[in-house]
Amino acid sequence: MAYPMSYAQLPQGEFQALQMRFMQVDKDRSGSISWLELQQALAERGEHFKEDTCKLMIRMFDRNRTGGIDFDEFIELNRYMLTMRRAFQALDGDRSGTLDQGEILRALQQGGYQLSPATFSQIWQAFDRTRNNVLRFDEYMELSLFLGIARNLFMWQDQDRDGWITIDYSTLVMLAAMMR
Repeated sequence: MAYPMSYAQLPQGEFQALQMRFMQVDKDRSGSISWLELQQALAERGEHFKEDTCKLMIRMFDRNRTGGIDFDEFIELNRYMLTMRRAFQALDGDRSGTLDQGEILRALQQGGYQLSPATFSQIWQAFDRTRNNVLRFDEYMELSLFLGIARNLFMWQDQDRDGWITIDYSTLVMLAAMMR
């Protein structure tokens, strides 16, 4: 069987480990992982992600729009989660297991997000649901996924790639619905 280029970049042991992990997570043997299967698998590893966060992960990596992620998409999600975990740990200078507003703002700026102070404040309020002025890894993931999806939707509309879009109300509503 010929595999996509991404498989060729994986060491054989890692490829086999990911195949086994995919089969463990795919409880119903559908060949696709649902948000619920993903949530349960993460909980088994001691990582408690909310339903919304798991749905965002599936939505971001469900390239073929089936409502779940297949093995190829699972590999990409796994890479993304490892990258995000490393970034979170690098930003967590005091090793508290949380990131404060300053750490999040620096992470967003390093990631190329140029947000106004008012926009950052609104985003912070939306993701700091406990109002303790820090984000845990799962909240950081949800924020990152939200911004990634928003960026992708913006780029879909920004066809001339000038950083500006003009949309009518109907398109705004459609984009907002796609964020959910």
